[in-house]
Amino acid sequence: MHNAMVNADAKIGKHTIINTGANVEHDVVVGNFCHISINAVIGGSTKIGNSCFIGGGAFIYNNISIVNNTIISAGAVVRKDVTENGIYIGD
Repeated sequence: MHNAMVNADAKIGKHTIINTGANVEHDVVVGNFCHISINAVIGGSTKIGNSCFIGGGAFIYNNISIVNNTIISAGAVVRKDVTENGIYIGD
């Protein structure tokens, strides 16, 4: 989408949306059927599983892993791996 940035060596899965202003840093892997919302920032070398939703303005630190079927709310800050699927709000 408009002003989205996908940096070097990032891999984006099938049917995934990288929405307006989102920043997907280097060496990130985003699974299939994901939605990276407006102005979300995905730090370098992060791995996001299949069928995940990353809310608007969320910030995910470098080297984080997020399991399949996970929702990260708008504005959340993810500082550590998400090892159980679910809905995560805040930081």
